[in-house]
Amino acid sequence: AMDEEKTRQKAIKLFLSGENVSEICRQLNKSRKWFYKWKRRFVSKPQEEWFKDESKVPKHFPSKRSYQIEQEILAVRKKLQA
Repeated sequence: AMDEEKTRQKAIKLFLSGENVSEICRQLNKSRKWFYKWKRRFVSKPQEEWFKDESKVPKHFPSKRSYQIEQEILAVRKKLQA
């Protein structure tokens, strides 16, 4: 969400201005785990839109082999239902 992105940016802005982590988390009502996740993102890709949610879509696609296995499983299921 938009406000969530703003919150992430605000957290890092506060951190960069010297605010301590506990205080940032208290102000924004977020956990330290949350803070460190976004700090890591910021450090690893400061030039990009690090504060955006990353797609949950897998970065690799199953091979043709797993497609064939899937088809076999579906065929067996159909037989079992029949």
